[in-house]
Amino acid sequence: MPQIKSPGASQPAERIFLIDSMSHIFRAFYAPLANRAAPLMTSKGQVTQAVYIFTNMLRKLIQDEKPKYIAAVFESKEKTFRHEAFTDYKANRQQMPEDLASQLPYIKRLCEAYNIPMITVSGFEADDVIGTLAKQAADKGLQAVIVSNDKDMCQMVVDPWIICMRQNSQVVKRKEPVPPIEWCNEAWVEKKFGVPANKLVDLLITLWFIGRKSRTSVIASRCATMRS
Repeated sequence: MPQIKSPGASQPAERIFLIDSMSHIFRAFYAPLANRAAPLMTSKGQVTQAVYIFTNMLRKLIQDEKPKYIAAVFESKEKTFRHEAFTDYKANRQQMPEDLASQLPYIKRLCEAYNIPMITVSGFEADDVIGTLAKQAADKGLQAVIVSNDKDMCQMVVDPWIICMRQNSQVVKRKEPVPPIEWCNEAWVEKKFGVPANKLVDLLITLWFIGRKSRTSVIASRCATMRS
């Protein structure tokens, strides 16, 4: 959890929306694959699934929230400082599929059409950029809204200066229904993960080390405890 400098006000005067673009794009691309459905594509075979869902997300965000300040943050193509510190960083991550890579220019053209600034910083991941911008905005007295479903971003939450906004598909089948929009403040984070936002990074690191099978068991056990 970042330390926010006192902005001299008890409540934010304005909001700035920071879109975790690649999180939305990857979710949009892989959603139909998870459901064993064919992705959307043009008559010429150009896959448009990510473009379509990103467009709907952006249109709804602009229509519902009417943001005064907004930016879309993308990954840079260069290696980051983490690659320099750890040579095997993301060494096992597969290259972006061509069907997804071919959609990125259209998504960026969409942002240009909506006059939304696109931000990339060489040597840094999008998460780092979003976190830095969110803290800088909070220090200036703005509320930073991180538009992302990535649980990692919830470690940034600091009421009322930094919150996350999750946009949930109502088409995906879930064991428990979720609302179309979730505003993730400190109370939401603690209810969801069982730890406060400033301890979330410790939980995520622990779960990463113990492996997927044990991770699922721990989360299920924690949720059962919270319900009882």
